[in-house]
Amino acid sequence: NHCQLKECSGFFVVESVAHLDNESSLKLLVEQQRGIVAPLLVRPEQTWSNFWGAIADNGYYARSTDYMEIIENKRR
Repeated sequence: NHCQLKECSGFFVVESVAHLDNESSLKLLVEQQRGIVAPLLVRPEQTWSNFWGAIADNGYYARSTDYMEIIENKRR
């Protein structure tokens, strides 16, 4: 609500379990000039990411069939 009241031009959030190693990350994201930017965050050498790619029948997140290709940067 604070940003709406102040009419901020942007709002940046990183989950508490994630961090960005590249000090230019925010600059690179802003340069995309898009209304919403959601970078894919992964843990190297692990299958963890902030991306699921599908929705299960019960409405919860589910891994898509191409999940591993996406988090290994083999598919975009």
